Amino acid sequence: MMWEQYRLGKIDKETLRDKRFAFTFWDMGLDAELAPKALADDYIRVSPKKNYLFPHAHEVLTYLHKRYTLHIITNGFKEAQHVKLDSADLSKYFDEIIISELTGFKKPDVNIFYHSLEKANAKPEECLMVGDGLEVDVIGARNAGWDAVYFNPYKIKHEEKVTYEIESLDELMKIL
Repeated sequence: MMWEQYRLGKIDKETLRDKRFAFTFWDMGLDAELAPKALADDYIRVSPKKNYLFPHAHEVLTYLHKRYTLHIITNGFKEAQHVKLDSADLSKYFDEIIISELTGFKKPDVNIFYHSLEKANAKPEECLMVGDGLEVDVIGARNAGWDAVYFNPYKIKHEEKVTYEIESLDELMKIL
């Protein structure tokens, strides 16, 4: 919910960082004031170093990297993105990391997709977005004229028309 408010420009980055744990306490029926102030800082410091990946991530990225130029478009905080990628040994696969905070546009705004096209020196019909966010990744890409793959490992029901939908990353190797 707070990420959506951040994406929509209703709250700023600092509010998201500072209040999300207080709201978590509140959602659990606890006094929001009990949320330790250092929790937000610790989370930003520790969380990006967690390197859990979905099954087949490296196998699929190795396969794709040999055949395509890969880029990331993220709404995540700039302080965390490169740490996350390095901790999970993913940086080597990607030519560009497009961070919304640095472009001034957040997914699903088509302008971040257009910015990515410029960075890739590509046309929309040459691009394929793979993402687990139906609205921000798939619909955002579609609105920018791209095809998209909805990575839906939890089989979330939806009514959207998507180019492709997969439940496991290794299904990408059958598509591409």
